[in-house]
Amino acid sequence: MLFGPPGSGKTTTLIRRLSQKRTLEALSDSDTALVTRAGVDLASTNSWAMFSPGELLKQYLGDAFNKQGVPDAGNVRTWAKERLDLARNVLNILRSADSGRFQLADIDLLADQSSAARSSLHDEFATFAGADLIRRFDGALTSLQGSDNERAKGIATGIRAALRRGDESSVDDMLAVVMQATELHEEVKRLGDLITAELRKINNLLLNQNKGLLQELASLPSPRSSEQDDDDEDDDDETSQVLASTGTSEARALNVLWNALRNWARSIAEGRRSLGGQSARVIELIGKRLPSDNVFVPIGKNITTRSWLRTLLQAPRLSVLGLPGAYSRFRRQMIREGRHYTSDEGIAEAASRSLISPDEVDIVLLAMLRNARRVVRNVDARRDGAIRYDWLETIRS
Repeated sequence: MLFGPPGSGKTTTLIRRLSQKRTLEALSDSDTALVTRAGVDLASTNSWAMFSPGELLKQYLGDAFNKQGVPDAGNVRTWAKERLDLARNVLNILRSADSGRFQLADIDLLADQSSAARSSLHDEFATFAGADLIRRFDGALTSLQGSDNERAKGIATGIRAALRRGDESSVDDMLAVVMQATELHEEVKRLGDLITAELRKINNLLLNQNKGLLQELASLPSPRSSEQDDDDEDDDDETSQVLASTGTSEARALNVLWNALRNWARSIAEGRRSLGGQSARVIELIGKRLPSDNVFVPIGKNITTRSWLRTLLQAPRLSVLGLPGAYSRFRRQMIREGRHYTSDEGIAEAASRSLISPDEVDIVLLAMLRNARRVVRNVDARRDGAIRYDWLETIRS
């Protein structure tokens, strides 16, 4: 803390102090050890930041740094802009052209905006998100251990045996799955290839026996923007791949057919025999031309097993990038319980429109960055480097 009346040299002292810390010879032995372990190149480092509460002071500080021989190359910042960059361009909390969940709004949604209340809200949300991930993780393990796929069962049994608390796991336990990711990746890829090959056989058989099927599918009404098939898996699902590279109506019809067959196989294997959205219309149109259920059952079982395996495999990713979705669920629950948030109509409207206040963004940012650090530590502890986590690199940088 720097105290003093105007003109006493507070800013100059601060700048010189920071300048000193950029010089290796001026550091204490303990600071030198920290820098050495971090691998920071002090001869060329520009890795510092100062946050100003406002834009006018930021400009003043930037000029002052330059005058004291410490170049301000965007190092003096405001948190409002930093928050926006992290939330939109790095962690996908805020909507952009192709990603994001929430829309930032300059509104007050928290009933108590004190630091203590916001800290408490963060901790409660982090606990909620961790419990949600644990529930999904343990559910997938239990399902795999009860499946008839011996390879998948063996993987799940091995992971369960490695958990510190036996029947229950923690977020740290799930991140330890990274250490077994090679085996998980191999089985997920094997099942993906098998599913793709079997679905392609059915796909080609239908098209060969029904020359006009693609035209029939192309004539179906386009799904509404808010409509989504209940059984659609994650966007990076290899089995929902695009089967043609062009954007023609025929190519779109091929993809619609492929996804419908995949979703139908899973529903048959799970004994549901029901679909929603676009897939339901496709299956209804094909009707009796579909192969028998016996053809779809083994494919559907593999799709379900693969989904459980991917829940384990993606635990590190979901612990970070899944938090905006977890916050949406957490906020809805808190609103129902009448806790933490304002009780007027504004919060209900904000939730329905996916609006989020700056304070809430900070809460989600902190939870995501803390979990990202845990994942980074687990990944860095690996020596073989067999599995790359491309989604983590943007956050790391």
